[in-house]
Amino acid sequence: VVLLLYSMINYYIIIRLLMALPDNNLIKITVISVYIFIGLAYIAGRFLDRVRISKFSCFLISTGSYFLAFMFYALLAVITIDFFRLLFYFAGFNIASYFSNPEMFRFGLLIFFAVLISTLAIAGAINVRNPRITKLNIPVNKKAGELEKFKIAAASEIHLGTLVGKKRTRKLVQMLNSI
Repeated sequence: VVLLLYSMINYYIIIRLLMALPDNNLIKITVISVYIFIGLAYIAGRFLDRVRISKFSCFLISTGSYFLAFMFYALLAVITIDFFRLLFYFAGFNIASYFSNPEMFRFGLLIFFAVLISTLAIAGAINVRNPRITKLNIPVNKKAGELEKFKIAAASEIHLGTLVGKKRTRKLVQMLNSI
């Protein structure tokens, strides 16, 4: 079921991607081939990981993990574009008619969303690599035996595994212990 949903989402994105690419078969074949290769990286990495954990399987899983973020944002972008296309269609508004070259408009929209999605993915990757500690002082107006104060530490969105390995986990533990 998960692989079917994954395939359907990627098929939807690829169909919309083909609509936005220029009418050059070499460009379309290259982009789709790279998309499919990277799209299959996570699945292939997980299968290889079951046989034997290696740097190659970790590379595939890491590449595929970043692709999943890209895929999520691409899906949101495609759904948003299709929503507006549908809205304009029912309103009788043909936005492509306002441009002398509708193909260039679609390609420009593709470039805009590719840059936006890449920026979001890079920002997310930077955010993952730089954990933050937020200190909150919460007054509790009750007695807790002889304790006058105590500290609670919580960590969230860690995603331990291939992307967040032992080194980053140790760094996070040290940060929490320093509180």
